[in-house]
Amino acid sequence: MTGLGPNELRTLLTDLGAADFGDWSHSEVVGVCEGLGWAVSRESLPRCETAAVPGVVRGAYLTENWDRRHGGDSEMMQLYLCAATIAPERFRDYLAVATEVWGEPSLHGGNNDAFVRWRGEITTRQLEINRRGELFVRVFATHAWEGWDYRSWEYGEGLGEVPYTWIGENDHPSLNGCYFGGRLVHSWDELSEALEMTLRDIHFGMLTLSDETHRMPADSVVISLEAADPSARGACVQLLQARDELIILVSTDTPDADTLRARGFDTDEYGAWTREFRPGPESAAAAGQLAVTLLREFGHDSPAQVTRQSWRTSAQYRRFSLHCVGVERSRAR
Repeated sequence: MTGLGPNELRTLLTDLGAADFGDWSHSEVVGVCEGLGWAVSRESLPRCETAAVPGVVRGAYLTENWDRRHGGDSEMMQLYLCAATIAPERFRDYLAVATEVWGEPSLHGGNNDAFVRWRGEITTRQLEINRRGELFVRVFATHAWEGWDYRSWEYGEGLGEVPYTWIGENDHPSLNGCYFGGRLVHSWDELSEALEMTLRDIHFGMLTLSDETHRMPADSVVISLEAADPSARGACVQLLQARDELIILVSTDTPDADTLRARGFDTDEYGAWTREFRPGPESAAAAGQLAVTLLREFGHDSPAQVTRQSWRTSAQYRRFSLHCVGVERSRAR
């Protein structure tokens, strides 16, 4: 570990929790930094101001609201820093400190990382961990950040711009009026990528965010893919992501046993055709590609002909939603 330990982090979060960023004008954000004894300059990054924060790995960075026409009137977008590098599984220890200081979080989510957010009407605070174990503390102007998220969903091109792939929340009152978007895809390659991203982020969230009560194998997310046209249904591909396993299950009225065995499937004790993977980023990619291959072999010409259902068992969230599977949710009950 490098950077701040949990006790040092508590001091930092307490200071940022008490700080008044006002309306996120440049002078107010710089004033917060100077009030905490952090010298602000442009010497290291001419296009971005930095503040010297003792003990952290790097930062803080002060970024402007680069699209004020659509992201609110604030001059500034955010202040963020890398507080520590840790084993990702230790994130729960730091999250416990943040919860003590900032209260119950508004939501949890993931996008090639795992993040926890405390949403405020003007200022939102966030703790996040990426796959390299870099622990970030982020404070941002709520309307500027969420405006950018909205435009990413509505107008962004490519899956690399999506703000999150999943959200877990417990009806926190701070989420009233909060918008959550989603992304549909238009090609099989995009669907494979969307499934890979979703499985990858779900698994990382289970590793870093699930508490001891919800780390049992029973905690799993199921994504079920089948024909959008009810009259054409008869084959289904299910992906089950858990902390310690990733499984593809094929349900079809006319299974081609030889083809399924050639693709690594076998029948389980219930007669279902399944293939197991060791969970991880590489397996998520392989599972996404295999799911697309199976859907095409079932006769679907494009992702638009596919619909999905999804659910999670034994999670610590009242609401768990997926936002980047890539196909419409089924309206079937």
